[in-house]
Amino acid sequence: ARSPQTVMGPFELATLEPALAERARVLLARGATVLIPNPQHRYAHLCGEDRGRIGVRVSAFPPLLAAAIGEVGAILATSANLHGDPDPGTLAEVPAELTAECAVVVEGGPAEAGCASTVLDLCAPRPVILREGALATADALALIA
Repeated sequence: ARSPQTVMGPFELATLEPALAERARVLLARGATVLIPNPQHRYAHLCGEDRGRIGVRVSAFPPLLAAAIGEVGAILATSANLHGDPDPGTLAEVPAELTAECAVVVEGGPAEAGCASTVLDLCAPRPVILREGALATADALALIA
């Protein structure tokens, strides 16, 4: 189950303009990835070149892993692949340069094959679809209209 209110705590959705925070909550609950403003440039190691915005996703996890994550409140991490590379299906496929920088690596078994998340940039006055994925563009835009 996805819980944007719990996982989003570190990103302080409450500090965003209320309509933007609500758009982010709705999209995150449907499995989308959203880019939101990051005016304090927090979590620079996760932002890439543009530290003024940060990508956020709330993933669904198996119950045991979800309970462990619930104990710490959130996972602050990059994707398990380098920009432009394919998504790894197992821990062994995650590039060594990423795992070398991790304080903890959790082996959760092979990833379920599926469609990538839809990515929306909510930093502009109008939402921009950066990648269509599991949530169709029309459905994503209808959710936040």
